[in-house]
Formats: sequence, C-alpha cells, structure tokens
Amino acid sequence: MLQTSASTLSGPRFTRPSLETEKKPLALVVIGTGHVGSALLKQLAEARQPWIRDLRVAVIANRRHLISKPDGIGLGTWRDHLATTPRRGGDELIQSILELRRWNTVVVDCTASAEIVSTDESFIRAGAHIVTPNKKANVLPWQRYQELLECFRRHHRRFLYATNVGAGLPVLSTLADLIKSGDTVRKIEGIFSGTLSYLFNRFDGAVPFSAIVREASEHGFTEPDPRVDLSGGDVAAKLLVIARQLGWKLDLEDIRVESLLKGDQDLNRRYAAAAAAGKVLRYVARFSEGQASARLESLAKDHPLAGTRHTDNVVAFHTDRYATTPIVIQGPGAGPEVTAAGVLADLSRL
Repeated sequence: MLQTSASTLSGPRFTRPSLETEKKPLALVVIGTGHVGSALLKQLAEARQPWIRDLRVAVIANRRHLISKPDGIGLGTWRDHLATTPRRGGDELIQSILELRRWNTVVVDCTASAEIVSTDESFIRAGAHIVTPNKKANVLPWQRYQELLECFRRHHRRFLYATNVGAGLPVLSTLADLIKSGDTVRKIEGIFSGTLSYLFNRFDGAVPFSAIVREASEHGFTEPDPRVDLSGGDVAAKLLVIARQLGWKLDLEDIRVESLLKGDQDLNRRYAAAAAAGKVLRYVARFSEGQASARLESLAKDHPLAGTRHTDNVVAFHTDRYATTPIVIQGPGAGPEVTAAGVLADLSRL
C-alpha cells in the first residue's frame, strides 16, 4: 500500500483543457438507456441553461441498438427511434464516434458495465473525452488503471467522474479542492451508499430486509445487481476511488469489507440488539492513512452519521485545516435524477 504523489494520480481530471477543446461544442455519445441514461436525456431535453446550446446528443446506444445523427437527435422521440433501429454492435459505435471529429466528442457512459470500460481506450483514441458515473474504470487493477490514465494524458482527453461517489453531491470536487489548496486529508468517514442508507432507514425488523431490497431496486436506488450493494462492493469501490484520488496505491482487495449477504435472520438479530441499546444500524465507510474499511455498525442516535434520511450520504473530511470540525457533506446519494444531474454538472465543466 504505497503512497504516490496525488498529482500523478489525478491525471486528466484536473488538467486544463486545450484551447482547441474550449472552442468546440460538445457532441454527446450516450451509452446506456436505463435509469440514469434515461434521466440524463430527459434533463438535457428540459435544460434551459445557456451552455446547453453548445451541446448536442449525437449518438444514443444500449446493448442492442444504436442511433447516430451528428447534427443532433431529437430528444422527444429518441426512445421510439432507438427501439426500431436494427441491432448494431461495438464496431458501429466506434465508427459513429470517429464521424464526430469536427466536434468535441464526449462518451457519457451511463452503464455499470465492465465491458464498456474495456473499450475506453478505443473511445479515447477515436477522439472522445469520457464522463461517467460508472466506477469500474477507477477500480481497475493498479497497472491497468495507470495505463488508462496514461492513455487519457497521451491523447489530451479528459476523464470526469464526479458521480462515482455521492451521485450528485460535491464529494470528489471538494476532495479535489482540498488537495489543490495544499490541505492534508487525515481521515474520511461516512455513509457512502445511498442504497444501504435507504435500506437501514427503512428497516425496522417488521418487514423482511430482502423485501426492502426489492423495493429499493424498483425505485432505481440499487446497482443493476443489488448484490453489489449488499456485498459491500459498491462502498469498497467508492473508497478506492477516494484513496486513489489521495495518492494511495491500493486495489480493491486492500479494503476490508463486511458483506450483508447473510440473510434476513442475521440482520433481524443485529437490529434487535441495536434497538435494545437505543442505537441504529448504519453501514459505515472509513479511510485513514492507507487503511480502508466498510462495515455495519451500531451508532447512537445522536451520532453525526446516524441522522440520515431516505437515500442520504454523509461524508466527513478531517483535514489539517478542518481538524476541530470536519467538512461534512450530506444529501441524497442515490437515484437516477440526482446521478444524472451530477453527470450534467460534469458536462458543464467540460
């Protein structure tokens, strides 16, 4: 668990765009039309901010279909148009990106797919920046992760992923500002999973935990496979994104994680024990000096991490400058709308 310079790891996320980048409008290639992708397209259709005029959706793709219109796809009819197109594959997607060279092309990966991430370098070589809530690129094995960052640098492309942690909350942007200002982050702790926050805010021992999981999945609060949330894997991925932003050479196996895939009986027992002690259950993530962990804890009801509601995330930054009182960010940390809003914010930065 070696620590390296944060400046070498932050890579293209913090680099200044070239003058050429600043002059061209954005042509979006939106991959994924599930909860987040659909919410993003809806927000783009309804957006009235002036900078939106410099943006067009040129490609929309999912696992089976792809539509491409370099001058812009009508966002009121995209769903019907996509459903009636012939089945198309990855080669057509790369070709569609190559056809957008006269614009500033951005692949917006709204999937949770490792397969799409495996194509990232092809997107970059085709001239595309990447904006994504998909954490899989940032949790690649260390050497593969470094190779991807080097590809971004070599081709002068940007990689923006503010929604990897906290959905639309300014968690990673706050962390970046702390690093750039010269502060030293000593400890980060919090509720990193909007899904698990929702589950333990709803769980009272009366309704089976598994039933609440199904409810959360129907609302789009979970990963496409809820086992990723329940295994602690989603929280571990977020901790790894944060650790690498801070300059730590870590991989997923370096993070100590408690799985919740133990069945209703175990969680009922732990809920009853916490309630008898006047406490609440929360799934807490912690990072300090290269040590990362995520586990279920019983917290007093007046504990700063206990006061979540619905899908709230709470993240506390303990730094040299904020040693007495940490910086605390709290708000909805799951859901298609807030995640899509965070993607839209990254696009505005680009």
